[in-house]
Amino acid sequence: MSEQKKRDRRTVAVIESETLVRPDGRAGIRLLLLDQETEEEESIVFEVSLLGIARFRKDLDVAEKHILQSQNPPS
Repeated sequence: MSEQKKRDRRTVAVIESETLVRPDGRAGIRLLLLDQETEEEESIVFEVSLLGIARFRKDLDVAEKHILQSQNPPS
């Protein structure tokens, strides 16, 4: 596997996030990430749309449910 493909599939943890709003009304999110393998911090900024926010919100909801279920297994 090429080094680029290995780097593309790495696992990172979100350390913090910040909303960015431009004067023209466009919005973005900056994520501070921790590479799980190298423990290096880096950030990424991406522009978001209403559709993108809705999709991300849906995925975060699913992830939250899975985490909560794993922390509180049924008796």
